Amino acid sequence: MFLFTFSVSMMADNYVVNSAKLNVRATPSASGKLLGKLTKGAVIDVTSISKGFAKFTYNGKTGYVSAKYLTKQAVKEAAPAQEQQPVVEEQQPVEEVPSSVSTIYFFFDSKFYYPSVPIAFNGEQVFGMEGKVCESKMTGTRYSESMRKITVRGEGRIVISCDVTWADKPYHNELPLTVSDGGVYYVKFHVAGIIDGFINKRNFIMEQIPIKKGLKELEKAGKKYTVNDDIEYILK
Repeated sequence: MFLFTFSVSMMADNYVVNSAKLNVRATPSASGKLLGKLTKGAVIDVTSISKGFAKFTYNGKTGYVSAKYLTKQAVKEAAPAQEQQPVVEEQQPVEEVPSSVSTIYFFFDSKFYYPSVPIAFNGEQVFGMEGKVCESKMTGTRYSESMRKITVRGEGRIVISCDVTWADKPYHNELPLTVSDGGVYYVKFHVAGIIDGFINKRNFIMEQIPIKKGLKELEKAGKKYTVNDDIEYILK
């Protein structure tokens, strides 16, 4: 008497992928190494199906896909075999954020009231200095004073610029500042003094002030200056 044993197998039947994307794995397991993906409509030659996984040849290697996402294809004579191409997923570029960090404390001190003053870095407006209306008890004139902390990521040169208008006349000032990792910088912008109805250029100043003077200005935060929200700037 002879005893024969058989394994459940299917010899080279064509199956069609009915899922938008179907993972191809190196082993018959949902956690097996991912070899690639098949798209909907792809036709593969399945050599066997076992425990819910279909076995076939994928780019010269043995691959497995979930059988529940396959539909057996009707036999067509002289149907050419289709070689499956691996699906390459497009990698989205990831913008790298510089690791170096420096800090700029910006103080705006104007003898005239401006509800918001635009400040630009390298020609791009980054923030506005916004101060509440203040009034001199002696002269009754209105003025504004504000400060803001800027965290800079990256190293290099920043051209800080500001534009204001008084009596329909525009005024521009700028300050080049080179920042490096760990640096702390203090910048003060003064607007004061009028001659013949115009702002005196000598009193329209943006300057980097020494650390000692900057720390004194920082002590006035919340008292003299209206504190604006902190912002982060990435130097490109």
